[in-house]
Amino acid sequence: MVCLSGKGGHQSPAIGAWSYAIVLQLSLGLYIFFSFSNFNDLESLHRINSITEFSLKSITKFQIFGLMHIFLSIATCVPFLLGHLLCKWFLLPMIIINYLQSTLCTVTSCTCGYLLQIGARTIAGELNKIDVLPSFFSDIIYENTDKFTIDFRDNLFAAGIISFIVGFLYRRATSFKKDTDNITVMISMPTLALGFALGFAAVSPTFDTTLVVSGAIILIVSVVAEFFTALTQCRVLKPLNLVLMCLYGVLCIVSLFLWTYAIRIITSGHMDFTTHSAIITGKLNSFFNQNKSTIDRYVDVDLAKNFLSSKTKDLSLEAINFMLDNGNFTLCIIIISAVEFIFSAFCVFYKCKDIFHCAGIVEDAGDKV
Repeated sequence: MVCLSGKGGHQSPAIGAWSYAIVLQLSLGLYIFFSFSNFNDLESLHRINSITEFSLKSITKFQIFGLMHIFLSIATCVPFLLGHLLCKWFLLPMIIINYLQSTLCTVTSCTCGYLLQIGARTIAGELNKIDVLPSFFSDIIYENTDKFTIDFRDNLFAAGIISFIVGFLYRRATSFKKDTDNITVMISMPTLALGFALGFAAVSPTFDTTLVVSGAIILIVSVVAEFFTALTQCRVLKPLNLVLMCLYGVLCIVSLFLWTYAIRIITSGHMDFTTHSAIITGKLNSFFNQNKSTIDRYVDVDLAKNFLSSKTKDLSLEAINFMLDNGNFTLCIIIISAVEFIFSAFCVFYKCKDIFHCAGIVEDAGDKV
């Protein structure tokens, strides 16, 4: 019943969290619905008999997530406005809605992460076949792979990050009270939201051990910090600020490490992935199939195989990560980790200040006695 505990009113800090969550979720739903559309699938157009049938067949399974996010964001907006502007009893449905929202966002982000991992392992597995290419390269790459997990990697990455943030904002909105301080709303909340985003960005699109372990640490610390942040809303549990300061310190250190590590990946100039890009996207396969007779007559196939093999053998995890078209993902890690480092450093500073402030109050009380 925390939704009804004095949280109504147009000055409640929960309004900010609810507003961000609703707007982001609506944007997420629209993004998923339109970016995962099947409108460009022209292969089955000749089997479509009407516009209605075309519309139904054009909706992919993943777009259902988008429709659910759109519907729930609109359904949340009505009791949210009525509860905070008119009467707090309108917030009663928000208790159920909050659980639905958190569940949907968790399922969406986990699904995106799972599909990103499948895509990464699929591409990596196909690259290993380059060492044993058949003659004329007729069976090269991309024919038996899961095209969805490869073609929509960017979309899955963005949707997973946003859904993680939206789920966190909904959980935080229900725990805010009327007297929640500005530091919690303006610094602590963005720090944890960025922590969830950074953890997902580091773990999901790759199996680089360093990135995965660092991202997992950030996710775990963010979950624990979220729990202790909710506890410190009670004045009796203010001493837990010491634990929070340590947790924010861990976020600060790990985000700084991820920032430097991601920069090292993105600036490794010795990695030339022009060949890999051509292989993964199927351009090389198309070229050899179109010029099969010419290649058979004039090209030394063994020499070409050795060239491709030299391009792919002994690849480091960093190289594979970059080669999986994770360049944009790595840039996102660099940006998010830099912002997370700054926010978490501010959190450590303010929590340290709160601890010393509480100690001063205790001293004053002792002197008066």
